[in-house]
Amino acid sequence: MTALDILEQAAKVYMNDSAQNIWTNVVLLPYLTKANEDLQRELLVYEIQTLKEASAVIQVAIDATTVAQPIDFISPVDMRERVSASSDSWKDVDEVEYVDEDLSVNKSTTLDEWAWRDLTLYVNPPTTAREVKLHYTRLLTALTATGSTVEIDIAKGYLSARTAQLASTNGGNSPEKGAILQPEVDISLDRVLRHLSNIQQGITGARRKRFRGRRQVVI
Repeated sequence: MTALDILEQAAKVYMNDSAQNIWTNVVLLPYLTKANEDLQRELLVYEIQTLKEASAVIQVAIDATTVAQPIDFISPVDMRERVSASSDSWKDVDEVEYVDEDLSVNKSTTLDEWAWRDLTLYVNPPTTAREVKLHYTRLLTALTATGSTVEIDIAKGYLSARTAQLASTNGGNSPEKGAILQPEVDISLDRVLRHLSNIQQGITGARRKRFRGRRQVVI
């Protein structure tokens, strides 16, 4: 399904413009872009994390204390590392609540720990250049063209109703029409959130590995 399917439904079903003489795809597209952003906000508010991605290789320089995040990044799932530009096997990096401060002094060649705090991925500073791969939850693909892919099929009803509502209220200067569409927007959004929540609850296992205990220092 593409943005075009949403635009046509918004015009033909909710705006009584079956020929799209007034509410053309070009006119409606900015409102769909906003509707998709609204959907993303709702997914974040309800902590629905159904979209997961594996990152490209991310380089980590010597003595780096943080890892760069992909542009569509929301939150991490897990991290693996190896020597930079090598064909070595990937090694799991342990997640902790706080990276051990001792590791900043007694440095390791590898990335032994990572922590997700203050919207930042912290790691212990390595003595050799490393590279990592992240599994992470990501943002929805932006709907900025008629051919943009709509990733959540069940969201078609919400996106088309919300697009029509935004267009009517803002482009058509008809808050009355926007108010009439509010129940359809609410019902459609509730259907999406319930469906995705059920999928998320059905996924076996935790979001990511639990924090491991601090390493024991042997004297």
